[in-house]
Amino acid sequence: MTDTTTMLANMILIALNNQERWVSEPRFETLSIIEDIRNSNKIITKQVDEDGDVIESFDGYKNPELEDKLKLIEATFKKDEADYKRYRSEKIESMEKNLGMIKSIVKMYGAQEEE
Repeated sequence: MTDTTTMLANMILIALNNQERWVSEPRFETLSIIEDIRNSNKIITKQVDEDGDVIESFDGYKNPELEDKLKLIEATFKKDEADYKRYRSEKIESMEKNLGMIKSIVKMYGAQEEE
């Protein structure tokens, strides 16, 4: 085994050991946007009772068609999010398997110099 092969194997080992720290997750803000639109579409009546407490009551939507569309978007988003989570877990599992194989081969060559 040459020193170059050992150095390459050690470098790959370092990169593979750091791999887990460099995984980023997307942030989905769709549901919070839907909730903001839904809240702005609500008709809320505020009344003060005899104790001085403010009582809010929901009286419907300014635009009922908008609420129907928001429900459809929300349901579609939840389905897409479930599909994404399933895909992500399968993809990560596959990547970890492949990285594990590479890591075991590289450990053999990287550690051979030390033996």
